[in-house]
Amino acid sequence: MMLTPFAKRIFPSLELIVTDLELLLEKRSYNGYLRPMKHIYRVCVPEDVYIDEISLLLYGFTLQQGVKDVAFEVFTRYDQCISDLNDGNIDFFFGYSDKLSKNVCEVELIEIECFLAVRPGHPFAEKTVELNEVIEYPWIEILFRERIKSLSEELWGEAIMQMNCSLKTSSARTAIALLRHSNAISVFTEDVIDKYGLSKVNVKG
Repeated sequence: MMLTPFAKRIFPSLELIVTDLELLLEKRSYNGYLRPMKHIYRVCVPEDVYIDEISLLLYGFTLQQGVKDVAFEVFTRYDQCISDLNDGNIDFFFGYSDKLSKNVCEVELIEIECFLAVRPGHPFAEKTVELNEVIEYPWIEILFRERIKSLSEELWGEAIMQMNCSLKTSSARTAIALLRHSNAISVFTEDVIDKYGLSKVNVKG
């Protein structure tokens, strides 16, 4: 299995999580066989740009452990997913929420840094501009991103959240496709910008 740069960054922490005996496998050896606590583990990956890499890591884990009767059900975020996580209907959630139950175990995998992102060739691509110039362009909002929304407000104030929103989507990949074919602007982390060949926009101040 070839790990992408993002997967290499999170793999050490992720490996500790997926091999945690209390969370995943009950290591009672019956003739060398690992007895799973359950046969299907539900995994929510809110940012669909990461779903391939998370799926590869989990698939590699099952091969490494030699467990044939365990499957990972990997999906993106939906309206009730936090409630399902708090109720124990989701086993792993690779994202952020401030509405988690005390029964949910949290582990920080990576620190994120946000940037305004546009297509290569955009008038603002790789340039430093004023915030009032940015808000003149269409905005694409990606839903279910509490942490990134909070960081965006810290960096650029409430003005960035009051831009002329042309589209709201739950799919980061859809937002990326729209950026590539328009002059719209959105917010992404640096690894996503690099992975998908987008350009950063720097804001003065």
